[in-house]
This record gives sequence, structure tokens and C-alpha cells, in this order.
Amino acid sequence: VSGFPASAGAASTVRGGVSYSNTRGTAAGVGYVLRLTAGLSGVTLTCTNGVTASYGSGTGLVTFTGTPTTLTTGQGFTCSVSYITPGSGSVRVSSRISTTTYQGMNAAPDIASVTTTILPTLRISDISQAEGNSGTMNFVFTATLSGTSATEVKVNYATANSGATAGSDYTTTSGTLTFSPGQTSKTIPVPVAGDTVVEPNERFLVNLSNPINATIADGQGMGLILNDDGPVLRINDVSRGAGNSSTTAFT
Repeated sequence: VSGFPASAGAASTVRGGVSYSNTRGTAAGVGYVLRLTAGLSGVTLTCTNGVTASYGSGTGLVTFTGTPTTLTTGQGFTCSVSYITPGSGSVRVSSRISTTTYQGMNAAPDIASVTTTILPTLRISDISQAEGNSGTMNFVFTATLSGTSATEVKVNYATANSGATAGSDYTTTSGTLTFSPGQTSKTIPVPVAGDTVVEPNERFLVNLSNPINATIADGQGMGLILNDDGPVLRINDVSRGAGNSSTTAFT
């Protein structure tokens, strides 16, 4: 069993391989077993030397056809395996080869296995709201995990300009979010400065980076600062005589 990662993000494609071979002598009555965690989606199996394989979702057991029952030294076949990871938990791939006539140095069938831990994925929200006319107003971004984790999850965050300017439109903000086991949501407040200047809507970003015990599915949140300052209409007063004939315009 080779090529399968120790960990992978939820809803990602994992690939690896399984090899069955005889390294010495001649073995008869050879049997092959391959089992994956039950209930996986997107499972593909591609084998060499005329062997075909199909995955049983209910049991996780792989059914082979065309496998050789006798192997001489160096004979065998390999299968490429891929699957889509579930939202949480782990996926185990285990294989076994046995023979009724020759076990070499082994008193039991040769067995190999690997377990891939499924890491939760991180996403950050977008937000749009008015800036206000004075002081500051927090734009609150939410970072969420796709599922609970049995281990602590950490991720860095930092703001970046994207039309809006740090220092005048919003306050530069950075730090590290820590999700304790069982937690799935954290917030990031970014202070935005209010003013009465008529200007276009402006954007800034909050970027996630360097996750620990998680992967990033959507690592960029956009903050849209909505201009709430419109032009002010004023009208003046006029005082003048009406005149003795015709009309007089008051402007």
C-alpha cells in the first residue's frame, strides 16, 4: 500500500496504490483482499495485467476479477485507487495476499494498511455594510470549520487593501484564530472609519493563511464599505421688490 497521505482535507480527492506480488518461489492458491472504509464516494480502481476491480460501498470490500491464482517470482499486479474524502473522520485502506502453498518467511498472510485522517476545511465570510458618518464601526468576518476537530485548529489572518486604504478607511488587523476541539466558528472584527465624504464604495480583504490541522477551502473574505454620504441640497432665501409692472424673477 503506497502513496496515500497521512491527512487530507474534507471533500478532496485522495490517490494511492496497492501492489500484489510474489518475491520468491512459486505460490499457488493465491488469494487477494482489498478493503476501503465503507460509504465512500467517487471511488475509482484501475488495475494492471487484465485484473478488474469494483468497490462495494455498503461493505467497503473490493471485488476482483481476472486475478491469477498462481504466482511465480516477480509476478503480480497493481491497482491505482482514488476516492473523495468524507467531511470528517478517517479513511482506512487495507490489503492482504495469501497462498495455500508458500508463505516464505511469513507464518500468516501478508497484510498492509494505511489510515488517512480527514481534516476539516476553513472558510471565511464576506461582509458589506455602511461606514457611518463618524467614529469607527466593526466589520465582523466569520471563519468556520466544515466540521468539529478532535485536535486544536489554528489559522492566521491579516487584512489587505483592495481599493480601500488601511489607516484611513479601515484599521490594519491581523492575528491567529484558535479553534479548540469541538468549536467550529470564530469571528474577526475589523474597525472601519466613518466619514461624511461622498466617495465610491470601497473594498478591503481579510486573508487566511498557514492552517494547522485544517485545510483552507475559501481563504479570502471581502469587506465592502458602502458609501452612505449623499450630496446635500440647499436653497437660499431671496428678498427684493416686486416692481410696478410685468414680472420679476426671484432667484
